[in-house]
Amino acid sequence: QVVTQEFMEDLGVTGVDELLRYTTSTETAGILGNFTDSNDGPEGEVSTGGARRNPDAANRVRGLARPDRTRNYFKTNIPFDSYNTERIEINRGANSFLFGLGSPAGLINNQMSQARFDDFGEFSFRIGSGGDRPTYRANFNVNKEIVEDRVALRVAGLHDRTQYRQEPTYKNDDRIY
Repeated sequence: QVVTQEFMEDLGVTGVDELLRYTTSTETAGILGNFTDSNDGPEGEVSTGGARRNPDAANRVRGLARPDRTRNYFKTNIPFDSYNTERIEINRGANSFLFGLGSPAGLINNQMSQARFDDFGEFSFRIGSGGDRPTYRANFNVNKEIVEDRVALRVAGLHDRTQYRQEPTYKNDDRIY
């Protein structure tokens, strides 16, 4: 299954935990999820702490297990974000054995943005609320052809401030690619 940048923009998806709610045979845990990804703790208690600490890794494909996560087909633990992504490929089933790295669930590949031989730039800004506190996200993406048909440079950046209803919970994310 291929998820394009335009599809992610239409849905307002920024991370894999948001994306997997809209793809087939996939589940994600955490606050936005559709399963718990819980582990039985001592004395029979259920712990969902792993899904809260790392929601990007708390997902499963085909109801089996966590898929391998890659960036341009190199295994990674770096969280996916849409600001520097061209597309996402989800390989599952028999096809996942061709491209997977060992997980029976398959593979989720993040195809990173690449430099192109044309000039363009874009800036986006979103604002929302986490209760009575503002939440905002700004990102830019600039591409410049330096030497015609030979050398190009692409730079993308992210400034994300997410506030949640329960104080003092928040998520601050600043990245450059």
